[in-house]
Amino acid sequence: MGYSNDYILDSITPNKLMRYLKENNWTIIDDSFDSPNYLLSKNDEDFKQLLIPKKKGSSQSYKNIIQTIIYEIALVQQTNEDVIINNIANVDKYVVNIRYANPNVKNSNIPASILYELLENAKKLYLNSYADVNLKDITATPYRRGKTLDQIQNLDGRLEFGQTTTGSYIIPLLIPKEDINFELHDGDIFENQNFDFNNETGNEELLDSNGKAILNMIEKMDLVKSIIDDKEDLNIIIDPSSENFVSVNYLSSLSSIGDESDETIIEFSSTVIKNNDVKNIKSSFSSRYKKKVFAFVEEYKKTNKLDNIFTGKLYKLTVDNTEVIERKTLVVSLEGQSISSASSKIQKLVCEFEYERYKDIIFNAIENGLTVKVEGDRTGNKLSNCSAEIIYK
Repeated sequence: MGYSNDYILDSITPNKLMRYLKENNWTIIDDSFDSPNYLLSKNDEDFKQLLIPKKKGSSQSYKNIIQTIIYEIALVQQTNEDVIINNIANVDKYVVNIRYANPNVKNSNIPASILYELLENAKKLYLNSYADVNLKDITATPYRRGKTLDQIQNLDGRLEFGQTTTGSYIIPLLIPKEDINFELHDGDIFENQNFDFNNETGNEELLDSNGKAILNMIEKMDLVKSIIDDKEDLNIIIDPSSENFVSVNYLSSLSSIGDESDETIIEFSSTVIKNNDVKNIKSSFSSRYKKKVFAFVEEYKKTNKLDNIFTGKLYKLTVDNTEVIERKTLVVSLEGQSISSASSKIQKLVCEFEYERYKDIIFNAIENGLTVKVEGDRTGNKLSNCSAEIIYK
C-alpha cells in the first residue's frame, strides 16, 4: 500500500467510510442497537459483506481494521488500495481532476511556472463558473468587476489541491460538498443509533451549488468549443438572461488555461451524483480554442471600454478614521497602466479599498514598492469597491 502514514488511515472515519460505501451501492443489512458494527452487503455477480465499526476505538486497532476493509473493497472494485483510500478520505468533497498533457514534456513532469499558472487559473475558472450559475441574479451582468463577492471569497478559502496522480500530469481540485450535517457530526454520526442515512447526508436528488458549478464549468467548456467550431459569435452566450449564460469573467479565465503550445491539452473531469445517477463529465481545452477566446475577451473589453483594471504602484494613503478599530475604508493613490491596452499611458487614479480585507496588501505594496493589480468600478479618475493583488513584474 502506497499510503504508509498512519495518520491517513486514522483520518478515515466511520462516517466517511459509510458514505463512500453507500455511494458505491452497498446496503446496510444489520444495524442492531447492541452491535458495535454495521453489516453491509453488495449484490453484484457475487454476494459480498463488510463489517464497519460504529466507533473508532483504539488507534492502532482501528487502523488495522480499516486497512483490512480497504483491501476487501479494492478487491470488489478491482482497483488498487491507494485509489480507495484517496476516494474515502475525500468523500466529503467533489474532485475535479485537472490533467496537463503535452507529448514533448519528459517524464510526465511540468515546468513550475506552467504548473502555478494552471492551478491558479483553474481555480479562477471554477469560481467564475460558481458565480455564473449561483449568483447570476445578484450580479445580473455579463462582466463582474470590482470587489470579489463574499460568497466567492469564502469558497476560495475552502478549496484545496490533492495529491497528484499518474497519467500525464493530473492534479485533483478538491471542492467541499455542502453538507451541514456532516460537519456538525464531525466524523461520528453513529452516536445516535437511529441512523437515517438520507437525513444525515442531505438530499441526494439535487446537486448542491458547488456540484452545479462543476457541471456548469465543464459543460460550458464544450459549449464554447462548439460555438467556435461552428464559427458562431460568442456574444450569444454572454447574456445573463440566457439559459446558456457564460460570463466574460469565465471566458477570461478559460482563455488563460494552458500554454501557447499547440500540442498542449488541458482536460477537466469529475463525477457528480444527479437525480440518483452517477454522472461522469469530461472536457478538454487546447491552444486553438484558447487563442480565439482570448481574442473575444480582449475585443469585448475594448468595445465596452473596460479600462477598470490597472497595474502599477501605490502611494499616498488616507483612512476614514484615526481610530484603528473604527476604520472601514482605505483611500490610496495609484500610478499605473490599464491592462486593456498594452500601449496605454500612465494614469493617476484614486482607489478605495475595504480596510480590513486589503490593509496588509496595501501597506506591504507601499512599504516595499511592489507592483499591484487593482480592479474596481471606475468613475472618472476614481476606482471604488476595489480589489488588489501583488504581482511580481
